[in-house]
Amino acid sequence: MLVVPKHLQYQKGGDTVVSHYFQGIFGKKSANQVLDAIIAFSSLGNIIVQTFTAARVKQEIAKEGILPFSKFFAKNTSFRRSRNMAPDVPETSEDTPVGALLLHWMSALMLILGSIPLVPNDAYKTFVKLYSFTIDALFGFCVGLSLLVLRLNKSSRWSSKSDVNPIVSISAALVFTIANLFPLVAIWIPDPGTSFITPSVSWFVTGTVGMGLILLGLFYWFVLYYVLPWIWGMRLEVEKEEVLDDGYGYWVMWHEIVRFNWVIL
Repeated sequence: MLVVPKHLQYQKGGDTVVSHYFQGIFGKKSANQVLDAIIAFSSLGNIIVQTFTAARVKQEIAKEGILPFSKFFAKNTSFRRSRNMAPDVPETSEDTPVGALLLHWMSALMLILGSIPLVPNDAYKTFVKLYSFTIDALFGFCVGLSLLVLRLNKSSRWSSKSDVNPIVSISAALVFTIANLFPLVAIWIPDPGTSFITPSVSWFVTGTVGMGLILLGLFYWFVLYYVLPWIWGMRLEVEKEEVLDDGYGYWVMWHEIVRFNWVIL
């Protein structure tokens, strides 16, 4: 490499290639500050994107009537209105999913409070493994398995809906499913050399917490859609009315009206 000397030796937990790279460019005095600033800026961007995405996902879940107080978590709130617009252009609002953002904040706060007994570095590694297990591996496995079911189930008539060669799509879905299945199985096999993820967290914590949250969500869904209708004799019905606008030359969903009704069986 032109910047990092080839002969340097790197030890686990010690210097990294990127640290030597920045030292070669900015000097040893400023390298760490510049690297930390770039990491912080990148992390801030990732947090902003994740917050926006997670809040909208939670809002759409609330629109299905699944969450308690779904109307609060599903609605948007206007804090300001557009200015300096042409007279013939109607005034539009910039809406914010306040309820969904509050729900996302409460979820993040619960994770932070739950990690208080841990060292910050141990808490970070544990949350990264928990995210990788649930969001990446588990959901990825479900997506891959669903693609295989659609392709292999003749009643879905997926072949007539897709122009992709079935061999290619089935092979890609199979590889994707197996790749995500591996960490789901491997997480339950402890490392012979240690019984901890970090010095303060046992190896089975992330798998147990991740699967526990998923099973808790499935139990809640089962009670809401099957147990309560059987007990109360009513089921939840969701009606959605989309308000579309083609003022930009293409159709855009400008607004959505959602109604929740308990219908007697």
